[in-house]
Amino acid sequence: MYIELFILLIGCLIVFMQKSFAANSELITIELLRSCCLPVLLYAIESIVSHVCDIKSLNNSVNTAVAKTFCVSFGNSVNFTRQMTGLISLHILASERRSIFF
Repeated sequence: MYIELFILLIGCLIVFMQKSFAANSELITIELLRSCCLPVLLYAIESIVSHVCDIKSLNNSVNTAVAKTFCVSFGNSVNFTRQMTGLISLHILASERRSIFF
């Protein structure tokens, strides 16, 4: 199951990188991340029984994309950039989506 998820994520990231490579704005890249990659990641979290370590791993992939887009180091600067651009943690998004169903 995780291999299919990984292949889906890689395909999504390839499309994301192809579309955002031509864009010179970081905000366009973040918007593409929000509209292309986050739905796939959230579907992955909802479709399988996800553990905390799985959600942290997917959240780290978003952190890596933000860090490379804005050329910042990991840690507080990535968290600050995610707060300013409106990319909240996948753990919070997953818990909010699950609370709707229960």
